[in-house]
Amino acid sequence: MFIWMKTEKTKKDKPFHFKQFSLHDSRCAMKIGTDAVLLGSYAAGFESDKILDVGTGSGIIALMIAQKTGKIIHAIDIDAAAVEQAAENFSKSPWAHYMQAFHCSLQEFVPEESIKYDLIVSNPPYFQNSLKSKNIQRTTARHDQNLKLGDFFYFSEKLLDKKGIIVTITPYNLRIENEYSANKSMLYLNKQLIIKPNLKLQPVRIIQVFSRIPAQDFNSETLCIEKNKRNDFSDEYRNLTRDYHPFL
Repeated sequence: MFIWMKTEKTKKDKPFHFKQFSLHDSRCAMKIGTDAVLLGSYAAGFESDKILDVGTGSGIIALMIAQKTGKIIHAIDIDAAAVEQAAENFSKSPWAHYMQAFHCSLQEFVPEESIKYDLIVSNPPYFQNSLKSKNIQRTTARHDQNLKLGDFFYFSEKLLDKKGIIVTITPYNLRIENEYSANKSMLYLNKQLIIKPNLKLQPVRIIQVFSRIPAQDFNSETLCIEKNKRNDFSDEYRNLTRDYHPFL
């Protein structure tokens, strides 16, 4: 699994500290890792007022976005324990007054006052064919039996503002399937960030940005997290995440 941040095993309630907030993930199936940090840092670069985080887990992506932009931030998850923890993390942050966590699926979610979102962000489930974990909570978070990619884009499109965008992070080898699923809901790839663990390795993740408007000037960039040594972070990674990581 492409995660360099270690999860705490002996002290399950030990918080993760970022520059402007701290949070816990002990009750969440999927722990805080590189995927979330990359997606949160990248999505926060889009100026948005109304944001929806689908599959929020601990709420890390929503919190990273809240640090930079947003007036209304909603976060949903089908895992009750994760929603409870996300709500607690939100309540202890500087942005608690405009962040809310909801225990429901994307298919069931109906925002107040028929809100349309400028930004919908998600690390969607993608382990369609992998061996399912014995841990039911973790299986639910990682497998797509509860939310197929096609359903994700179909229901997200209905909640999206006319000029809004959807930002996802998925394995690099699923990039075409992700784009195809978006296209079926009349959503088009506008830009992407290809992610490599280091200079020598092949891409493992991709962040893709979709909107209702086909791209006239498609933008594709590549980011290496590390150079050649462990924890020797590239300038591109430092620039993307420096507002969050305490060690940068």
